[in-house]
Amino acid sequence: MIDAYHTTLAHVSSAKQRPGVERMNDVQLEEFLAGSELHESQKQEIRDANRVDRGRAYQKVIYWHEKARVEQTARALSSYLAKFGIFISNKAAFAKLEDMIWNALTEYSMSFEDEIHEREDVRRLEKDGANLKDQLEAEIHGRLWNTALIPATTAEKPKD
Repeated sequence: MIDAYHTTLAHVSSAKQRPGVERMNDVQLEEFLAGSELHESQKQEIRDANRVDRGRAYQKVIYWHEKARVEQTARALSSYLAKFGIFISNKAAFAKLEDMIWNALTEYSMSFEDEIHEREDVRRLEKDGANLKDQLEAEIHGRLWNTALIPATTAEKPKD
């Protein structure tokens, strides 16, 4: 849940930072590209872009790598809830956060790929999702650290 929530927020953020490839000279750009996850054809797209457009070219090709990683974490959350949901007392709240994550990802993809500039689902994840995540974390923390459930003999520190 935490991975899916935070990687999604980072991916859909309008304030995300990118490396300043448009400010790099050719040697710096080659060093940067050599250490990147981009495919050779994608690196060539950036090399072929004029210096001013390098940033936009980088953003265009790195998007697909980021999207794949973020969707993998969201799928892991979905899979976990499907497999172990029977053991989760507040499954509806987890499912609600899961829906917020997928809605924000879908909206962002439409925004990036189809240039539809909606941010309603992203804002909902940022605001309502943060509150829901905090609530779920507190609930989990309360269950894990409920010392009233631990017998006094096991709560004592063992003697050396």
